[in-house]
Amino acid sequence: KTFARTEASGPIYDVDKGLDKDAGVRVEGEKRILDPAYFFDLKVLSITADDIIDIAIKKGNDVVRVQKVIPGQGPLQPKQEPGKDDPKPVWWLTEPEGAAADDGNVSSITSNLASLNAKSYADTVPEKERGLDKPSAKVVLRLKDGTEQTLTFGKVDGDEAILSVAGKPDPYKVYKYVYESVTRDLKK
Repeated sequence: KTFARTEASGPIYDVDKGLDKDAGVRVEGEKRILDPAYFFDLKVLSITADDIIDIAIKKGNDVVRVQKVIPGQGPLQPKQEPGKDDPKPVWWLTEPEGAAADDGNVSSITSNLASLNAKSYADTVPEKERGLDKPSAKVVLRLKDGTEQTLTFGKVDGDEAILSVAGKPDPYKVYKYVYESVTRDLKK
């Protein structure tokens, strides 16, 4: 049985289902915890790793760009599907110079981007302290449907970083390891 009351000294009602479970209350030992993070969708991007065809990372003055390339034909273009006789596309470093990209690092970045969840919203961090006006890194993704996603990382402090996504109104807090894995070196 579940009981509820709308006011601290009000009448007690018998409720037909457990409202605490619907509200996201979790039990840890003897404590019942209502975590506001359960009320928000903190998934930053709605993409898969296969959706990404181009990644440009700017950290400081360094710019690195890696693209899916069909060997002998060039970069995969939005809405372009490789022909059945074409070689399998590979990740190729196109900036600052043409070279093979480290597949392990690119796979790690694409999987981290596809499963990118924020720790929380950064709305409690004052705007001037977010560091988004002088980004620590900027990541631009081009997807195979032709859309682009721009992620701007601001202040990196302790175990977290501030993240803004173009087109989304609120900045996020993400774990520092997410920042480090998404902006890692792509060279072989």
